[in-house]
Amino acid sequence: MVLMLGACSSTTSTSISSTSTVPPPPAPAPAPIPKEQVIPNSYQLYFDWDRALLDATGEQQLKEIATTIKQQHVAQPQQIMLNGHTDSSGSDEYNLRLSERRAQRVRAMLEQFGLPYQMMQIFAFGESDLAVATDDNVKEPRNRRVEIFIENKAQ
Repeated sequence: MVLMLGACSSTTSTSISSTSTVPPPPAPAPAPIPKEQVIPNSYQLYFDWDRALLDATGEQQLKEIATTIKQQHVAQPQQIMLNGHTDSSGSDEYNLRLSERRAQRVRAMLEQFGLPYQMMQIFAFGESDLAVATDDNVKEPRNRRVEIFIENKAQ
């Protein structure tokens, strides 16, 4: 048996056409709109008992705060208020001076980190504005602090 393969010619042609169209893939979802970045306007630094110097952690925090202020608050002139506080151990007079020394130390360090001295104001509260209410002569760490408030002058 012999099998012959050859070309056949045909007058009929078959074409495949599609009458339905395949929709294109959906467009990728738009990137989420970032929420407005909240820039803190206040910070707190804590001190050891009877000290006006920050420990290494406090110094690093202050350096980061200075960087944030320089990067994020440059759009408008600003005033930086440094509020020094103490706990209730010690006399009122001593604590007032200690709270002032703490605020002065923070101002000097902020200046070292590149912030203008003129934009900072110091306020000393001593033990008159405790974060945590205590009796007299209580060594409460959360009261030994300097609060840093940033106020844009255009507000």
